[in-house]
Amino acid sequence: MVLGKYIALVLVFLILAVFTFVRVLWDYPYTPLNNDQRTKVIEIPKGTGIKEAAYILVKEEIISHPMFFTLMCRINSKSPVIKAGEYELRATMAPLEIYQTLEKGAYRKHYVTIPEGFTLNQIAKLLLKEQLIDKKKFLKLAHDREFIKSLGIGALSLEGYLFPDTYEFTKGSGEGFILTKMVSRFHEVFTDAFKRKTDEMKLSIHEVVILASIVEKEAKSAEEKGLVSAVLHNRLRKNMPLQCDPTIIYVIEDSFDGVLKNSSLQIDSPYNTYKYRGLPPGPIANPGKEAILAAMYPARENYLYFVSTNEGYHKFSKSYTEHLMAVREFRGKRELMKKAEKEVNSLDSR
Repeated sequence: MVLGKYIALVLVFLILAVFTFVRVLWDYPYTPLNNDQRTKVIEIPKGTGIKEAAYILVKEEIISHPMFFTLMCRINSKSPVIKAGEYELRATMAPLEIYQTLEKGAYRKHYVTIPEGFTLNQIAKLLLKEQLIDKKKFLKLAHDREFIKSLGIGALSLEGYLFPDTYEFTKGSGEGFILTKMVSRFHEVFTDAFKRKTDEMKLSIHEVVILASIVEKEAKSAEEKGLVSAVLHNRLRKNMPLQCDPTIIYVIEDSFDGVLKNSSLQIDSPYNTYKYRGLPPGPIANPGKEAILAAMYPARENYLYFVSTNEGYHKFSKSYTEHLMAVREFRGKRELMKKAEKEVNSLDSR
Protein backbone atom coordinates (compact mmCIF):
# COMPACT_ATOMS: atom_id res chain seq x y z
CA MET A 1 0.00 0.00 0.00
CA VAL A 2 2.79 2.40 0.98
CA LEU A 3 4.79 1.34 -2.09
CA GLY A 4 1.81 2.07 -4.32
CA LYS A 5 1.47 5.57 -2.87
CA TYR A 6 5.19 6.15 -3.36
CA ILE A 7 5.02 5.04 -7.01
CA ALA A 8 1.97 7.24 -7.55
CA LEU A 9 3.79 10.26 -6.10
CA VAL A 10 6.83 9.60 -8.30
CA LEU A 11 4.59 9.33 -11.37
CA VAL A 12 2.83 12.57 -10.48
CA PHE A 13 6.20 14.25 -9.98
CA LEU A 14 7.48 12.94 -13.31
CA ILE A 15 4.32 14.05 -15.11
CA LEU A 16 4.60 17.54 -13.56
CA ALA A 17 8.32 17.67 -14.45
CA VAL A 18 7.65 16.66 -18.05
CA PHE A 19 4.74 19.10 -18.27
CA THR A 20 6.90 21.91 -16.84
CA PHE A 21 9.75 21.05 -19.22
CA VAL A 22 7.42 20.99 -22.23
CA ARG A 23 5.74 24.23 -21.11
CA VAL A 24 9.08 26.01 -20.63
CA LEU A 25 10.33 24.68 -23.97
CA TRP A 26 7.08 25.80 -25.60
CA ASP A 27 7.32 29.32 -24.14
CA TYR A 28 11.11 29.65 -24.41
CA PRO A 29 11.34 30.78 -28.08
CA TYR A 30 9.05 33.77 -27.40
CA THR A 31 10.29 34.81 -23.94
CA PRO A 32 13.09 37.43 -23.77
CA LEU A 33 15.66 37.09 -21.01
CA ASN A 34 14.84 40.45 -19.40
CA ASN A 35 13.97 44.12 -20.08
CA ASP A 36 17.56 45.33 -20.54
CA GLN A 37 17.39 47.56 -23.64
CA ARG A 38 21.16 47.88 -24.05
CA THR A 39 22.52 46.70 -27.38
CA LYS A 40 25.52 44.42 -27.17
CA VAL A 41 27.96 43.68 -29.98
CA ILE A 42 28.42 39.91 -30.11
CA GLU A 43 31.12 38.21 -32.17
CA ILE A 44 30.33 34.71 -33.47
CA PRO A 45 33.65 33.21 -34.66
CA LYS A 46 33.97 31.14 -37.82
CA GLY A 47 33.20 27.46 -37.32
CA THR A 48 30.96 28.08 -34.29
CA GLY A 49 28.14 25.55 -33.94
CA ILE A 50 24.69 26.01 -32.37
CA LYS A 51 25.77 24.68 -28.98
CA GLU A 52 28.89 26.88 -28.80
CA ALA A 53 26.90 29.91 -29.95
CA ALA A 54 24.33 29.28 -27.20
CA TYR A 55 27.05 29.37 -24.54
CA ILE A 56 28.46 32.61 -26.02
CA LEU A 57 24.98 34.19 -25.82
CA VAL A 58 24.50 33.01 -22.22
CA LYS A 59 27.90 34.41 -21.24
CA GLU A 60 26.97 37.76 -22.83
CA GLU A 61 23.64 37.69 -20.91
CA ILE A 62 21.51 37.67 -24.06
CA ILE A 63 19.70 34.35 -23.44
CA SER A 64 19.27 31.78 -20.68
CA HIS A 65 19.35 27.96 -20.81
CA PRO A 66 21.76 27.02 -23.62
CA MET A 67 20.18 23.57 -23.82
CA PHE A 68 16.72 25.05 -24.53
CA PHE A 69 18.23 27.37 -27.14
CA THR A 70 19.93 24.43 -28.88
CA LEU A 71 16.72 22.35 -28.79
CA MET A 72 14.69 25.28 -30.12
CA CYS A 73 17.10 25.69 -33.05
CA ARG A 74 16.90 21.98 -33.90
CA ILE A 75 13.09 21.95 -33.66
CA ASN A 76 12.80 25.02 -35.92
CA SER A 77 15.23 23.77 -38.54
CA LYS A 78 16.28 20.32 -39.71
CA SER A 79 19.85 21.51 -40.21
CA PRO A 80 20.28 24.60 -38.02
CA VAL A 81 23.15 26.78 -39.20
CA ILE A 82 24.33 30.12 -37.91
CA LYS A 83 26.56 32.53 -39.77
CA ALA A 84 29.79 33.76 -38.25
CA GLY A 85 30.07 37.50 -37.89
CA GLU A 86 29.41 40.53 -35.72
CA TYR A 87 25.87 41.09 -34.45
CA GLU A 88 23.97 43.69 -32.45
CA LEU A 89 21.74 41.85 -29.98
CA ARG A 90 19.66 42.73 -26.90
CA ALA A 91 18.31 40.73 -23.97
CA THR A 92 14.84 42.05 -24.89
CA MET A 93 14.94 39.99 -28.10
CA ALA A 94 13.13 36.64 -28.00
CA PRO A 95 15.43 33.61 -28.44
CA LEU A 96 13.69 32.67 -31.71
CA GLU A 97 14.34 36.18 -33.07
CA ILE A 98 17.98 35.89 -32.01
CA TYR A 99 18.33 32.54 -33.80
CA GLN A 100 16.70 33.93 -36.95
CA THR A 101 19.11 36.88 -36.83
CA LEU A 102 22.11 34.53 -36.63
CA GLU A 103 20.67 32.20 -39.27
CA LYS A 104 20.06 35.01 -41.79
CA GLY A 105 23.39 36.68 -41.10
CA ALA A 106 21.79 40.03 -40.21
CA TYR A 107 25.18 41.43 -39.30
CA ARG A 108 25.97 44.61 -37.45
CA LYS A 109 26.32 47.48 -39.93
CA HIS A 110 29.25 49.87 -39.87
CA TYR A 111 28.61 53.24 -41.49
CA VAL A 112 31.91 54.73 -42.61
CA THR A 113 32.28 58.23 -44.06
CA ILE A 114 35.31 58.77 -46.29
CA PRO A 115 36.04 62.53 -46.35
CA GLU A 116 36.92 64.27 -49.61
CA GLY A 117 40.67 64.57 -50.04
CA PHE A 118 41.60 61.56 -47.90
CA THR A 119 44.58 59.60 -49.19
CA LEU A 120 44.64 55.84 -49.62
CA ASN A 121 46.71 55.59 -46.45
CA GLN A 122 44.25 57.72 -44.46
CA ILE A 123 41.33 55.60 -45.69
CA ALA A 124 43.18 52.46 -44.62
CA LYS A 125 43.72 53.91 -41.12
CA LEU A 126 40.05 54.87 -40.85
CA LEU A 127 38.85 51.39 -41.86
CA LEU A 128 41.40 49.77 -39.54
CA LYS A 129 40.04 51.86 -36.65
CA GLU A 130 36.60 50.39 -37.42
CA GLN A 131 38.22 46.91 -37.42
CA LEU A 132 36.99 46.30 -40.96
CA ILE A 133 40.29 45.51 -42.67
CA ASP A 134 43.79 44.19 -42.36
CA LYS A 135 45.71 47.36 -43.32
CA LYS A 136 48.59 45.47 -44.96
CA LYS A 137 46.23 43.39 -47.12
CA PHE A 138 44.15 46.45 -47.99
CA LEU A 139 47.13 48.49 -49.21
CA LYS A 140 48.64 45.52 -51.05
CA LEU A 141 45.37 44.88 -52.90
CA ALA A 142 45.03 48.58 -53.72
CA HIS A 143 48.36 48.27 -55.59
CA ASP A 144 47.66 44.89 -57.20
CA ARG A 145 47.82 45.35 -60.99
CA GLU A 146 45.42 42.53 -61.86
CA PHE A 147 42.87 43.56 -59.24
CA ILE A 148 43.03 47.21 -60.35
CA LYS A 149 42.57 46.16 -63.98
CA SER A 150 39.56 44.01 -63.04
CA LEU A 151 37.89 47.15 -61.63
CA GLY A 152 38.29 49.01 -64.92
CA ILE A 153 40.95 51.41 -63.65
CA GLY A 154 43.98 52.28 -65.77
CA ALA A 155 46.42 53.19 -63.02
CA LEU A 156 49.18 51.72 -60.86
CA SER A 157 47.15 52.08 -57.66
CA LEU A 158 43.59 52.88 -56.58
CA GLU A 159 44.67 56.23 -55.14
CA GLY A 160 42.21 58.77 -56.53
CA TYR A 161 39.52 56.21 -57.38
CA LEU A 162 38.16 55.44 -53.89
CA PHE A 163 35.24 57.82 -54.05
CA PRO A 164 34.53 59.87 -50.89
CA ASP A 165 31.08 58.96 -49.55
CA THR A 166 29.30 57.25 -46.65
CA TYR A 167 29.41 53.47 -46.99
CA GLU A 168 27.72 50.59 -45.21
CA PHE A 169 29.98 47.64 -44.41
CA THR A 170 29.92 44.66 -42.09
CA LYS A 171 32.80 43.08 -40.25
CA GLY A 172 34.14 40.42 -42.55
CA SER A 173 33.16 42.28 -45.74
CA GLY A 174 36.77 41.90 -46.76
CA GLU A 175 39.34 44.20 -48.31
CA GLY A 176 38.35 43.30 -51.89
CA PHE A 177 34.66 43.98 -51.32
CA ILE A 178 35.35 47.36 -49.68
CA LEU A 179 37.71 48.53 -52.43
CA THR A 180 35.33 47.31 -55.14
CA LYS A 181 32.41 49.20 -53.59
CA MET A 182 34.36 52.47 -53.44
CA VAL A 183 35.62 52.16 -57.02
CA SER A 184 32.09 51.27 -58.19
CA ARG A 185 30.90 54.52 -56.65
CA PHE A 186 33.60 56.37 -58.60
CA HIS A 187 32.34 54.79 -61.84
CA GLU A 188 28.78 55.88 -60.96
CA VAL A 189 29.89 59.50 -60.51
CA PHE A 190 32.30 59.60 -63.46
CA THR A 191 29.56 59.29 -66.07
CA ASP A 192 29.80 59.03 -69.86
CA ALA A 193 29.27 62.81 -70.00
CA PHE A 194 32.40 63.23 -67.87
CA LYS A 195 34.31 60.91 -70.20
CA ARG A 196 33.22 62.88 -73.25
CA LYS A 197 34.43 66.06 -71.57
CA THR A 198 37.86 64.55 -70.88
CA ASP A 199 38.08 63.61 -74.57
CA GLU A 200 37.23 67.20 -75.54
CA MET A 201 40.01 68.44 -73.27
CA LYS A 202 42.40 65.88 -74.79
CA LEU A 203 43.09 64.52 -71.33
CA SER A 204 42.84 60.99 -70.00
CA ILE A 205 40.54 60.09 -67.11
CA HIS A 206 43.68 59.49 -65.05
CA GLU A 207 44.98 63.00 -65.78
CA VAL A 208 41.64 64.53 -64.81
CA VAL A 209 41.65 62.58 -61.53
CA ILE A 210 45.22 63.77 -60.83
CA LEU A 211 44.17 67.39 -61.42
CA ALA A 212 41.05 66.92 -59.29
CA SER A 213 43.11 65.48 -56.43
CA ILE A 214 45.38 68.54 -56.41
CA VAL A 215 42.35 70.87 -56.55
CA GLU A 216 40.82 68.95 -53.62
CA LYS A 217 43.93 69.36 -51.48
CA GLU A 218 44.56 73.02 -52.38
CA ALA A 219 41.03 74.45 -52.21
CA LYS A 220 39.07 74.03 -49.01
CA SER A 221 36.10 76.12 -50.13
CA ALA A 222 33.80 75.09 -52.99
CA GLU A 223 33.93 78.53 -54.60
CA GLU A 224 37.74 78.41 -54.93
CA LYS A 225 38.00 75.00 -56.60
CA GLY A 226 37.38 76.41 -60.09
CA LEU A 227 39.97 79.17 -59.51
CA VAL A 228 42.65 76.73 -58.33
CA SER A 229 41.85 74.56 -61.34
CA ALA A 230 42.31 77.60 -63.60
CA VAL A 231 45.78 78.22 -62.15
CA LEU A 232 46.77 74.58 -62.72
CA HIS A 233 45.50 74.53 -66.31
CA ASN A 234 47.14 77.90 -67.10
CA ARG A 235 50.51 76.79 -65.72
CA LEU A 236 50.37 73.50 -67.61
CA ARG A 237 49.54 75.37 -70.80
CA LYS A 238 52.56 77.65 -70.31
CA ASN A 239 54.79 74.70 -69.33
CA MET A 240 55.34 76.22 -65.89
CA PRO A 241 55.96 73.91 -62.92
CA LEU A 242 52.79 73.55 -60.85
CA GLN A 243 54.66 74.19 -57.57
CA CYS A 244 51.93 72.69 -55.39
CA ASP A 245 52.82 71.98 -51.76
CA PRO A 246 50.31 69.10 -51.38
CA THR A 247 52.15 67.03 -54.01
CA ILE A 248 55.28 67.10 -51.83
CA ILE A 249 53.31 66.54 -48.63
CA TYR A 250 51.92 63.41 -50.29
CA VAL A 251 55.47 62.02 -50.60
CA ILE A 252 56.32 62.74 -46.94
CA GLU A 253 52.82 61.96 -45.61
CA ASP A 254 53.99 59.65 -42.82
CA SER A 255 56.53 62.12 -41.42
CA PHE A 256 54.80 65.42 -42.20
CA ASP A 257 54.35 67.52 -39.03
CA GLY A 258 52.24 70.31 -40.53
CA VAL A 259 55.15 72.53 -41.59
CA LEU A 260 56.63 72.15 -45.08
CA LYS A 261 60.35 72.79 -44.79
CA ASN A 262 62.52 74.23 -47.57
CA SER A 263 64.54 71.01 -47.60
CA SER A 264 61.39 69.10 -48.61
CA LEU A 265 61.17 71.20 -51.77
CA GLN A 266 64.42 69.54 -52.92
CA ILE A 267 63.11 65.98 -52.64
CA ASP A 268 63.86 64.03 -55.80
CA SER A 269 60.45 62.59 -56.57
CA PRO A 270 58.23 62.74 -59.67
CA TYR A 271 55.58 64.08 -57.25
CA ASN A 272 57.76 67.13 -56.54
CA THR A 273 55.99 69.69 -58.72
CA TYR A 274 58.58 72.31 -57.79
CA LYS A 275 61.30 70.23 -59.41
CA TYR A 276 59.42 68.52 -62.26
CA ARG A 277 57.07 70.10 -64.78
CA GLY A 278 53.72 68.66 -65.74
CA LEU A 279 51.41 66.51 -63.66
CA PRO A 280 52.68 64.08 -61.03
CA PRO A 281 52.43 60.40 -62.06
CA GLY A 282 49.30 59.75 -60.01
CA PRO A 283 46.58 61.33 -57.85
CA ILE A 284 47.63 62.60 -54.42
CA ALA A 285 44.23 62.01 -52.79
CA ASN A 286 40.71 60.83 -53.51
CA PRO A 287 38.71 63.78 -54.86
CA GLY A 288 34.98 64.38 -54.57
CA LYS A 289 32.60 65.29 -57.38
CA GLU A 290 33.04 69.08 -57.00
CA ALA A 291 36.80 68.79 -57.41
CA ILE A 292 36.41 66.52 -60.45
CA LEU A 293 34.00 69.01 -62.05
CA ALA A 294 36.39 71.86 -61.25
CA ALA A 295 39.24 69.97 -62.93
CA MET A 296 37.11 69.64 -66.08
CA TYR A 297 35.54 73.11 -65.94
CA PRO A 298 38.17 75.55 -64.64
CA ALA A 299 37.19 79.16 -64.08
CA ARG A 300 37.84 81.44 -67.06
CA GLU A 301 40.62 83.42 -65.42
CA ASN A 302 44.24 84.16 -66.28
CA TYR A 303 45.55 83.55 -62.77
CA LEU A 304 48.95 81.88 -62.46
CA TYR A 305 49.58 82.16 -58.71
CA PHE A 306 47.80 81.95 -55.38
CA VAL A 307 48.78 82.30 -51.75
CA SER A 308 46.91 81.44 -48.56
CA THR A 309 45.21 84.30 -46.73
CA ASN A 310 45.49 82.30 -43.47
CA GLU A 311 41.69 82.16 -43.22
CA GLY A 312 41.00 79.14 -45.42
CA TYR A 313 40.99 81.19 -48.62
CA HIS A 314 43.55 82.29 -51.21
CA LYS A 315 44.64 85.46 -52.95
CA PHE A 316 44.96 84.84 -56.69
CA SER A 317 47.37 86.77 -58.93
CA LYS A 318 48.01 87.06 -62.68
CA SER A 319 51.66 88.11 -62.47
CA TYR A 320 54.66 87.23 -60.34
CA THR A 321 54.92 90.83 -59.14
CA GLU A 322 51.31 90.77 -57.90
CA HIS A 323 51.97 87.41 -56.28
CA LEU A 324 55.03 88.68 -54.39
CA MET A 325 53.01 91.60 -53.04
CA ALA A 326 50.28 89.18 -51.88
CA VAL A 327 52.89 86.91 -50.27
CA ARG A 328 54.40 89.84 -48.34
CA GLU A 329 50.95 91.02 -47.24
CA PHE A 330 49.73 87.69 -45.93
CA ARG A 331 53.10 86.53 -44.62
CA GLY A 332 53.22 89.73 -42.61
CA LYS A 333 49.74 89.05 -41.26
CA ARG A 334 50.80 85.50 -40.45
CA GLU A 335 53.82 86.72 -38.47
CA LEU A 336 51.61 89.17 -36.56
CA MET A 337 49.15 86.37 -35.78
CA LYS A 338 51.97 84.13 -34.53
CA LYS A 339 53.33 86.95 -32.38
CA ALA A 340 49.90 87.65 -30.89
CA GLU A 341 49.39 83.94 -30.25
CA LYS A 342 52.72 83.72 -28.40
CA GLU A 343 51.78 86.73 -26.24
CA VAL A 344 48.41 85.15 -25.37
CA ASN A 345 50.09 81.85 -24.49
CA SER A 346 52.62 83.71 -22.37
CA LEU A 347 49.84 85.48 -20.44
CA ASP A 348 47.95 82.21 -19.99
CA SER A 349 50.99 80.50 -18.49
CA ARG A 350 51.44 83.15 -15.77
